[in-house]
Amino acid sequence: GFDIALGAESECKGGIGDRQVDLGVRAEAIEVFIESVPDSVPATVTQIELIGPDLIVYSQVGDKEVWCRTDPKSSVKRKDGIFLRFKKDQIHLFDPQSETSLGMN
Repeated sequence: GFDIALGAESECKGGIGDRQVDLGVRAEAIEVFIESVPDSVPATVTQIELIGPDLIVYSQVGDKEVWCRTDPKSSVKRKDGIFLRFKKDQIHLFDPQSETSLGMN
């Protein structure tokens, strides 16, 4: 897995503290950067695919594969090091044992 900072303003049912949770996020709720930005995580591009008006970027973050959608004019290519930032108002957290939603935001 990997760690992301949610910030003090994030609210979940019962709070999450430092425990591990599962992250659910849509491809369009992940921003791609060439350089590190606040709250981003490093990733390595494993594949890119142009699908209609979108460029789908497949990347490896820790031991997880993460897909995101970005501008087709992006210069990212296979094996590039990139940084991903999850839009905090569009993520969903789940308890890994019960798979119950923890009700972000």
